[in-house]
Amino acid sequence: MFCDGGVACAAEARHRIAELASSYHPERIVRDAQLVASELVTNALEHGALGGVILDTTVTTEGVTLCITSHGVSERLPDPDDWTLPPASALTGRGLAVTRRLADPVRVAKVPGAVDDRDLISITAHVT
Repeated sequence: MFCDGGVACAAEARHRIAELASSYHPERIVRDAQLVASELVTNALEHGALGGVILDTTVTTEGVTLCITSHGVSERLPDPDDWTLPPASALTGRGLAVTRRLADPVRVAKVPGAVDDRDLISITAHVT
């Protein structure tokens, strides 16, 4: 699924995952995958997404694997092991921590295709 950056991107991602995964997995796994996709798509749009966001979804009997690819500055993206909840007083910053708690493994990689000063970044998360 390609999303050009409009406000409906996260909703489109959730809908697509429900279409693909609902007949294979219990509702909990589908909801977790929807939340992970929503968080990662939203983060990609907020922190880069030059040229849009690509969401690839693979559904197997073992779970749902999401791959979100977009342009961003990879040096600003912490290692998934460091995706922890911010202090309760923080107004933002929970998306990556939520993703890390719901998906395992989570991998971040730079892939060929940099544009200007923005790397092409791929985040793969597996929800079971």
